[in-house]
Amino acid sequence: MPCTSVKVKIPTGWICNGNEVEKVVVFRSDMTFNVHIRGREIDLESNYIAGTYCLTCEGIKEVLEQVNCIQLCQGITIKKHNYIPHSNIQQELLTKQGDENINHNIVRSKLCKQFAILNNRQIPNCTTCQRLTIKYPENTPKPSVVDTLRNLVPTASDATLTFLASQVNNAQNKCSNQNRWDSTTINECLQLFTRSPEGYKSLRKSEVLLLPSPSLLLLYKNSIQQSPGFHENIFRWMYEEANRMDIPTEGRIGGILLDEMTIQEKIEIVRQGDSLSMIGFVDLGVESQAVDSLKSGTCTKN
Repeated sequence: MPCTSVKVKIPTGWICNGNEVEKVVVFRSDMTFNVHIRGREIDLESNYIAGTYCLTCEGIKEVLEQVNCIQLCQGITIKKHNYIPHSNIQQELLTKQGDENINHNIVRSKLCKQFAILNNRQIPNCTTCQRLTIKYPENTPKPSVVDTLRNLVPTASDATLTFLASQVNNAQNKCSNQNRWDSTTINECLQLFTRSPEGYKSLRKSEVLLLPSPSLLLLYKNSIQQSPGFHENIFRWMYEEANRMDIPTEGRIGGILLDEMTIQEKIEIVRQGDSLSMIGFVDLGVESQAVDSLKSGTCTKN
């Protein structure tokens, strides 16, 4: 049986999924030829190749030079592996021969033409692969520690979850100076420290719980200027708390009771800005002085 065609394989220098990619030129006896890459016939007209040849050494050499100039389609490079798969695309591993340590993760259309069009793109690809749209799953925000704890203990109160979250977050810090505390934790610790400073220090020293330092609590405590008598800020706080708790107007009528307390006898010099003042003398406030003036019938000018 006479031979009607001759195949010539031209290496491309690329390896796809472990297999060497070659250009296969088929010379037929009717003086025409076609080219196949990875089993798909190449459209020679799109590459400005006539598809005919002369049966001479120069003619065969010219055909091989033209085929050698055909660029391979290298698909679309993906930087992430968690892209959303699609029935029209396939993922491949592309490697350049002689540089097997560098792999290119690509996706290409299942209808890929296997040759790249002439353009200015950094990565050559065919018109079919150019129209591909690679979709990646949307980045879902990482749940906070409070949300994670709420899923584990759904019956816990918000204050409990906030405190446990502060323990988890601060336990990951290498230095205690990096610890951060929310207002709820500061308020509760400040109450414990005010009632029993030594008990609070002992609990903090035991390292059973991570707690704010006493010096930090004192900064919060001293941030409010204290003076004898009634404080307008206290009444404002009571008003805001009543609104927050939706207490009706008739429920806001009452009195203020002062429980018995022990006051340490001590005189201190306190700096407030650029001024110094002595604290520790008996001072019942402006309101007490006004009551004494009314009782005695005298008027004292300050």
